[in-house]
Amino acid sequence: MAQGKPRLPGDPDMPRPLNLAAAMLESIAAAADKSGRTFSDQTAHWLLIGRAIEESAGFDFAKVEAVLVAGRDTVDLTETERIVWNAYLHERLTPEL
Repeated sequence: MAQGKPRLPGDPDMPRPLNLAAAMLESIAAAADKSGRTFSDQTAHWLLIGRAIEESAGFDFAKVEAVLVAGRDTVDLTETERIVWNAYLHERLTPEL
């Protein structure tokens, strides 16, 4: 970007606020400290992992949703889908995350 050129809305280099609960921020900070990453790098790392899981061939979020919404049995979930289901369930039970 040229020096002095104003940033426009939608510019990918423009900072964007992200609202996260205090417990999640603490979790990110602890993981960053443990891994030696910066807070921003740890957040980006976890975002990449989440995206990779959602885009993986062995993952079907519709199955996870069916368990969460319709009460379908978890026996049909893959191990990864079960981990994601458990994370969503934990989030619902502890909304401060």
